Amino acid sequence: MAVQKTSASRLRKDELPYTTVANKTVTMIRNTDALAIWTYLQTKPEGWVVRAKGIQAHFEIGRDKYRNAMKYLVEIGLISYVRINNEAGHIQGTDILVHYEPT
Repeated sequence: MAVQKTSASRLRKDELPYTTVANKTVTMIRNTDALAIWTYLQTKPEGWVVRAKGIQAHFEIGRDKYRNAMKYLVEIGLISYVRINNEAGHIQGTDILVHYEPT
């Protein structure tokens, strides 16, 4: 059975949103929950706020599966965390950087 795919040019022509991901990156992810979460995050716009509970609900997974998947993505260099400090130097929050390929 052969794989048939829609081309990016067709999606552009039909003005349908799409996301391009590197085949090499997708192939290297061995954890299915991590692959689902990473791919999902790739589709989100810049500045989109990641909420663990929202992702857990979307994929119908629990806290431990979510944490294990995110830990795995950090370990293979596809996710990193950056602390945000206010002017006084106090931690204000954390941003999640989703990388296109391992860093």
